[in-house]
Amino acid sequence: VPAGIQASIHTHDGAIIVDGVRGGLRLRTGDGHVEATRVDGTLNVDTGDGSIRVRGRLDGMSLHTGDGSIEAELMSGSKMTTGWDVTTGDGHVTLRLPSDFSAELDAHTNDGRLDVDLPLGATHKAGGNEVRGKLNGGGPLLKVRTGDGAIRIQRS
Repeated sequence: VPAGIQASIHTHDGAIIVDGVRGGLRLRTGDGHVEATRVDGTLNVDTGDGSIRVRGRLDGMSLHTGDGSIEAELMSGSKMTTGWDVTTGDGHVTLRLPSDFSAELDAHTNDGRLDVDLPLGATHKAGGNEVRGKLNGGGPLLKVRTGDGAIRIQRS
């Protein structure tokens, strides 16, 4: 596909796999996993039932699944230009962020462990299942949610 593409890919029942695409991507499936590797730009993923795996350099990201895990590794140069939302109803969330990534983190799990392996300023913790704080001085809101599962935020 040409560099800098704006694409919307949708399936009702089946997986979506994207590799090496630059631009703006909207990926939606009713029932299936989504895998996006070597992506560069903005990414919006929504699956009703399936896991999400992402690796790339991103400026915008929204990841939602009703039932499945989310794993995202952001490469150096990734930066938030607007708020990001990472949500699963049932599954773990693992985010690997560059050490210089700036955001206002708001992470919450209803039932699971929450670990943040990055320095947070102005931290607020509530009962071990919620953390709010500034990564590298803060920035746009990085909202992370799971109904049932662990949240891990680590260095990439």
